[in-house]
Amino acid sequence: MKCFSLVKLILIVTILFTASIPSNAQFKTDKLFTFLQETYNQHDKKLYEFLVVELNQFVKSFPDSEQVADACFILAKVYQAKGKKHEALAAYYKTMFLYPNFSQHKECADIVREIIAKERAYRDKKEKLAAILDGEFTGETTADRYYFYLNFLIELDESRLYDWTLAETRQFFYQFPNYLHIDTVMQWIADLYAKKGDGREAAVSYLKLGYTHPDSPLLPYTLYSRGMLLYQKLGKYEAGINVFEQIISVYPESEYASASLFMLGEIKEKKMKDYEGAITDYRKLVDTYPQYKKSVYALLAIADIYSKKKNDYPAAIAAYNEIIEKYQTHSLGVSALEKIGDIYKDKLKDYKKSAEYYAKIAELYPAYEKAPEMLLKAGTVCEDKLNDYKKAIEYYQLVVDKYSEHKKASTAQKKISKAKHKMDK
Repeated sequence: MKCFSLVKLILIVTILFTASIPSNAQFKTDKLFTFLQETYNQHDKKLYEFLVVELNQFVKSFPDSEQVADACFILAKVYQAKGKKHEALAAYYKTMFLYPNFSQHKECADIVREIIAKERAYRDKKEKLAAILDGEFTGETTADRYYFYLNFLIELDESRLYDWTLAETRQFFYQFPNYLHIDTVMQWIADLYAKKGDGREAAVSYLKLGYTHPDSPLLPYTLYSRGMLLYQKLGKYEAGINVFEQIISVYPESEYASASLFMLGEIKEKKMKDYEGAITDYRKLVDTYPQYKKSVYALLAIADIYSKKKNDYPAAIAAYNEIIEKYQTHSLGVSALEKIGDIYKDKLKDYKKSAEYYAKIAELYPAYEKAPEMLLKAGTVCEDKLNDYKKAIEYYQLVVDKYSEHKKASTAQKKISKAKHKMDK
């Protein structure tokens, strides 16, 4: 009974004590903002770093407060006063993007115009930055406006704002985890880590997106980006192979499937010295995705492996010829023709064929800057290796006739005279 009375007494005391606390003792964001504003108005440089921390925390902690736009605007001013023009620019734009009804919107825009007019770093982006100021900062919700702001930072792609942009994207992720395009925001986070040179953080961030959004259409891109990081930056090429194989298997219609096939060939060729495996992957790429921009390079790699690693010269010549047949307009056609000429001359000792392929460069690629030299080379092979002066003169004469203004034309004319002299002996 005594115990019950004691508990009852404690409850009564607690209720009376709580009731005695005045209502204005509860935390008020307006009081905190007033403090921050008055602190800023002192313009004490030694307090700027303190203000940066406090104002950033205020903006992040109280995104729905009536003073958040003013706090963001003051934060931009503090950055500018500290000489951090890039952060100031980002903060001013954030104020305009997130709070389009902000009372000092025009003043904010005028300050930005002054910054981009003076800052050399934004010389090439001046028109784009100014155009945004002249447009409307729209978005039905705060999340939409924040997303548009992040997209602006990503497209701006200013390296000195990577840390800022990364912090903003991470803030968005935790503030709006269910946003419609949150997978895009997660991709941006991973991309930013990669741009900053933080390969491990980027790789696991790409992986994180796969865990949280297994049906995202961004997965082929994020998988490929992760595979490239594992291979090129982190030295984990075997792990990279697993990722590229996953892309080819799961997303065969994706543009990253063809790119992954090329990377499989490259890894096997350059890292594993598995030349047969490399040829298989390169060949699959050429046959499956002939229009892919690197398919021609896959053919070149096949030819080079046959020529330099396997000493299979007929197979190499066939692959080089395939480049000319399938990708004649590509600049690699010139290289392929010259390499065939070199194989015939240096490896197979078929000098007639060698000369024909050197000369074919001028025939198929007449505008190629070294075409006259290739004709001279063809003539020299005929003259020195075959003692066929008549054929040599024909090649030299082509230089004179087709490239009369070229500096090699006079060289060709001299060679014609010498070859004729040899014929008369």
